[in-house]
Amino acid sequence: MLHRYDFSCSDAAVLNVLRRGKPPYAMAPKQIAERLALTSGALTPRIDRLEEAGLIRRLPVLTDRRRTRGPAHRRRTITNG
Repeated sequence: MLHRYDFSCSDAAVLNVLRRGKPPYAMAPKQIAERLALTSGALTPRIDRLEEAGLIRRLPVLTDRRRTRGPAHRRRTITNG
């Protein structure tokens, strides 16, 4: 079924980590990487694919314009905190 949406089990794992979070479903990429035992370099392409598919979005960090908060399923948010 995942091939129908053109993403992998590892992409689905990122969404699953977000889904298991508490509202507002915000999580830093570092936290996601730790929960999935991934490096930031391995996580970034997954986040990019999910963002391109419109399943997640990155949010700005209001106190630091250099950073963004991580990806999020439409209802799930990832922060760079």
